[in-house]
Amino acid sequence: MRLTNLVPMLRVHDLEESIHFYRDLLGFRCTERMEGWASLQKDDVELMLALPNEHEPFDIPTMSTPSGSK
Repeated sequence: MRLTNLVPMLRVHDLEESIHFYRDLLGFRCTERMEGWASLQKDDVELMLALPNEHEPFDIPTMSTPSGSK
């Protein structure tokens, strides 16, 4: 299997500040935006930013796993 693309989802505390960082300092452009979520792109790189879910702790970095995985 050959992988050709990856779009990470990064959880952030402050969506506005994070968009500002990636857009104004690193040259990304915001391609989509909804409440609590944004998609950014630069060249062939895409990433998503999201506020954490209210029901999950967000005090340390965590990795997500596919549904049903342990």
